[in-house]
Order: sequence, then C-alpha cells, then structure tokens
Amino acid sequence: MDEAAKQAALGHEHCPHGTAIIAGYQTHGRGSKGRSWNSNPDDNLMCAIVLRYTPGGIPQAITLKTGLAVLQTLEATFPSLNQRLQIKWPNDVYIIDDKCGGGLGGGKISGILTEATITADAATVIVGIGINLWQSSFPDSLPLASSLALNGILPENAGPDEKTQTIQALTQNIQSYLLNINDLKPEAINKRLFMQGKTISFQTPQGLVQGRLDGVAANGEIIIAGKAYISGEILL
Repeated sequence: MDEAAKQAALGHEHCPHGTAIIAGYQTHGRGSKGRSWNSNPDDNLMCAIVLRYTPGGIPQAITLKTGLAVLQTLEATFPSLNQRLQIKWPNDVYIIDDKCGGGLGGGKISGILTEATITADAATVIVGIGINLWQSSFPDSLPLASSLALNGILPENAGPDEKTQTIQALTQNIQSYLLNINDLKPEAINKRLFMQGKTISFQTPQGLVQGRLDGVAANGEIIIAGKAYISGEILL
C-alpha cells in the first residue's frame, strides 16, 4: 500500500464509500508483513480505495475478495489472461502457466493490503492495491515479481496517455466490484485458488505445517488438511 495514498484516504474522513485515490509514484510502498512494494514511477497501478461500514459490517474475506476483483478485472480487460490468473492466499495474484517459463509461469503481478479503523460508530477499510503493469525489471530480492508487460500483455513502450487511461479504467472496474463486494463469493475464490488440492508448506506463527490445501472458508481462513488457519504464509 502506498503510504501517501493511505494517508490521503485517512485524512479525508468525509470522502464517500468507494472513493479511489491513485498514486503515480511511491516512496514508502508496503506489502504484507511489513515488506516493501517496489514500483517504478508511472509504470504500475497503485491505489487506495476507501470502504465504509458499520462497526460489525465489514465483509468477511475482504482481502481475498479484492484479489478476486483484481483477477476478474484483469481477465475481462485483457482476454489473453483468461484462466491464467490465480489467487495466492491471502493477498496476491499470480499468472500461472508455462508460457513464460519458470516454475510459476508469469509470476506475481498484484498484491493487496487492507487496513481497518474501527470506532464505536463506524468502520473504515483502506484497501491498498498494487498491479505491476509496465515495469520491466525488479530487484533480485523479488525473484517472483513480474508485470503484464513482461508477460507480453501490455507494450513496454506505452505513452503517458495510454498509461493514464489504462490505470483509470482498471481502477474504476475494481472499484465497481468492491462497491458490490458481497456478490464476490468464496466458491469463486476457491475455483481460482493457487495450489488448490496440492500439498503445500505453510509457515504459521506456531511453526511449519505441511498438508493438502483444501480451500478457503467463507471468513477467509485457509484450510489445510481439514484444519483452518487465520494467519501464516504459503512457502514457495
């Protein structure tokens, strides 16, 4: 999540439900578990979307549902991506195929970070979304990172107007999904879940777990060998 976009969203406490704030460049981008999010200026989609609810009304599995919104938006916008995207629990979107070589095909193209502020009267969720669009290289510390341009989905030499139009259109589509977030169902997530039905290694705060990935529950918990976990990381 871009810190500037997040602070702008939090600072506008009267901005309506569904407001989207787009950043062209970030200097303090954050991913999950405090990791950095690398992005070249004007090469990627970076936005924060403000969602407002009652204190007990935050939708379940909101991060995974945002991942589904990103997946569906990208596949609708770029037909060559159809059935090539999967959601890696809990907050990433990958291109999974062998068209680009390597164990994960096209690599990680999107990450999501959600943060909630809850008071006695209201709940505000800031949904931070990053999608790698035109970036042509990534640090060696991010071996799985990729972009649509590196996968041949977008031209690497796109002009400023084309970039702006693409980013705005993608953001608007994702925004539309999130405004109707209850239409995004857990079964749709399970159909596109990375490593579904396979044996995985899963690092929890209590230790390493290995077992079959059965799917995700309605509340967003990951289910491995019949047991649900609320936190942890799939090891690749």
